[in-house]
Amino acid sequence: GMETKALKARIEEQLATYGLDQLRKQRVGGMSGGQKQRLSLAAATMHKPELLFLDEPTSAVDPENRRDFWEQLFDLSDQGTT
Repeated sequence: GMETKALKARIEEQLATYGLDQLRKQRVGGMSGGQKQRLSLAAATMHKPELLFLDEPTSAVDPENRRDFWEQLFDLSDQGTT
């Protein structure tokens, strides 16, 4: 795993990157479908994987947020994630 200090920093980075910093204390059951998808992507990319498999990544995401979600996926690709 990651060292505690590095883990905390990475969590903060992921929350900010995926627009979840305001939902820090929100229970997952109270999140919208799109928020849950962003949380899943944040968790899946915590360790900066080289290869990422996604199954219907934009299901339950409203059309407005779908574009932002795909932009985040393209950013991951630009950073070297396949």
